[in-house]
Amino acid sequence: MAKMEAPMAESPLDLSPRTGPADAVAPRSRSSRRAWMLVGVAVLAALVVAVVMGLSDATVFFRNVDEAVAQRSELGDQAFRMQGSVVPDSVTKTPNGVTFDLTYNGATATVEHSGSEPALFENTDIPVVAEGQWKGDVFESERLVIKHDESYDEDNPDRIDAAKNQGR
Repeated sequence: MAKMEAPMAESPLDLSPRTGPADAVAPRSRSSRRAWMLVGVAVLAALVVAVVMGLSDATVFFRNVDEAVAQRSELGDQAFRMQGSVVPDSVTKTPNGVTFDLTYNGATATVEHSGSEPALFENTDIPVVAEGQWKGDVFESERLVIKHDESYDEDNPDRIDAAKNQGR
């Protein structure tokens, strides 16, 4: 039987650096580099704009009623959140929502809220945060958040038990 031999390489592996002009990598043209720089600058500018826009939309400051009333002219029509307690018996339903007085630290502001009010919103002395802006002497609100506690559980234990039993 004939033995097959692998062909031998004519020369051992050459690991020396190449120096000829045919082996050199062609440098990028100036227009190619300029185009990539413009793309990079455009992407960076878009990121900066997105961050600035996002932060400006997310920045809504809290003011207590006394601060908001004292700073009314400086605040102008800037959106902010105003915190205080609803003046008892000041809540009036309107075709667009509800109007009420909000008080804190001796100052009072009239709030005209458009839209539905939260489920636990009552005509009592409850803490409320209204989000909106001044329109003249009235604070126009688009969003209401109320603070509630576990007093519903304490005041209405039979409703809690009924709700638990209903789920069975």
